[in-house]
Amino acid sequence: AIADPIALFLGNSHTTEPGATTHWPQILAASMAQGWTVKNYAVAGTGFSVGTSTTKYAGQLATAVAAMTAAERARVRYVIPGDMSNDVRNGVAASTIKTEADALWTAIKAAFPLSRTICLPILWGTDATNSTQTNRVALSAALPVLRESCMSGGVEYIEGSWTWHLGRTDLQDTGDFHYNAAGKTWIARWMVQYLRGSDTWRDIPWTPVTSWASGYGGYTGGGWQALAWCLSRGILQLNGTINKGSAW
Repeated sequence: AIADPIALFLGNSHTTEPGATTHWPQILAASMAQGWTVKNYAVAGTGFSVGTSTTKYAGQLATAVAAMTAAERARVRYVIPGDMSNDVRNGVAASTIKTEADALWTAIKAAFPLSRTICLPILWGTDATNSTQTNRVALSAALPVLRESCMSGGVEYIEGSWTWHLGRTDLQDTGDFHYNAAGKTWIARWMVQYLRGSDTWRDIPWTPVTSWASGYGGYTGGGWQALAWCLSRGILQLNGTINKGSAW
């Protein structure tokens, strides 16, 4: 271990919210006993596939590499890219996200061969935008594909990050999918959990429902949460299709 490791962050406005003075990477760094120097190259409104060639995650990496001295590059021990919320909300196909992610892992390893690459797949709150049928279905399709990309690329994948903020509107900005100060601290605490080797799935209480269709109605619906939890953990596999009902 080195005395002053650098942690490089790539991401979107969840990692560097415009107008905010504190972001969760700084909170996380302050929690690490060995101390981290944060290099945050995140750009709002971007993703694995969303943004220009210089602002999407591969472009952020290239900018970081060019800006660092050789001595700084040698100190990079953590590269933490994430998340894919803008890709999902912009309707990017899961296969396209995987293609971009595969290339990003290769580029990170070439630039920082001594670093741990830790993928924060997605941050997902309970708000009007994330709760639409289209976005929930897209999220369900993208998560296993990104996990596969990480596995094949030798990249660490944080399980269950999409559960951290579900139902916790107290951690979100009012009427928005961004996070307030408490929500950013919440992200940092879960990241510490991961770095300590602890479980990163948040247990979400749900209210049992009598109608399966009504369970799809939102994140408070028991049916949708139970199904999503089982599918994402590999406990349940589906053959064929589900008649989702009007509430989905």
